[in-house]
Amino acid sequence: MFGQKVMKKIYLCLATAAFLCGMSFPVSAAPDYRNVDTDRKIYDYADLLTETEEDALRQMCEGIIQENEYDVFLITIDENTVSYESEDRTLSFIEDFGDENSFGVGGTDDYVAFIIDMEERGYTIDVKGDRCLRIFSTEIQERIKDHVQSDMRDADYYGALRYFLEQVEQCGSKEVSSFVGSEEAWQGHQRNRVILMIVMAMLSASIPAVITGGVMTFAANQKHKTVRGATDAGAYADDSAFRITKSQERFIRNYTTTRVIESGGASGGSSGGSHHTSTHSSSGGSTHGGGSSRGF
Repeated sequence: MFGQKVMKKIYLCLATAAFLCGMSFPVSAAPDYRNVDTDRKIYDYADLLTETEEDALRQMCEGIIQENEYDVFLITIDENTVSYESEDRTLSFIEDFGDENSFGVGGTDDYVAFIIDMEERGYTIDVKGDRCLRIFSTEIQERIKDHVQSDMRDADYYGALRYFLEQVEQCGSKEVSSFVGSEEAWQGHQRNRVILMIVMAMLSASIPAVITGGVMTFAANQKHKTVRGATDAGAYADDSAFRITKSQERFIRNYTTTRVIESGGASGGSSGGSHHTSTHSSSGGSTHGGGSSRGF
């Protein structure tokens, strides 16, 4: 009996000690996404990259930042912590991550970033800041996402991230977006362009007609001034009058067609083509461009 009591006490002590150890030394801790070292540039929370790959990507990021003076960073996650309702949780995560950690260079909030979300099976480009929004148009973003799709499906995550940075390097600091704003504002901008083109086409077609009509009227008036009054009605039926009438008829039937051909809008820049950047507000109220692709 005495031995059993001693054993129970020993067991209780061991259990208490184990519990206290568990409280003092947790097995793992969730990453703090709000207080990151913004100099790291590579945040591989999903552990998709080797150390060598991280170092190579970090060097590319640093080179881009030094050359172009806007920020760039990469994230991988295996747990999406967005708790509020969102149609695009991957995009919401990277927007919150960028906003809360105040990424940017030289006092600006200009950055371009890429995230791989293993939980949502999605990947996203996020663009913030007036300058970066003018550089990385929606067309450029879509082109990059389409290209990395095969890398994502092959689980070549390093290849996808490296290609993203290569495209950022290629874009450099050249501004290509002819319009930055919401999709609704862009559609209104396009409608106004179409109306303006129609008006210009009508003006281009009508001006030659007005000029031709003016010349014909002036010529007719000049001819009428040279005609003398006749006392004989037969004088109005002479051959020269008939030939003049036919000549006038032939002249009236000559006309000019003017066609307005729109210059190639897909080249971007000031041409007002398809190079525009659609924007929206993040949960924090800041302006971002971007969107997710899913399925890999």
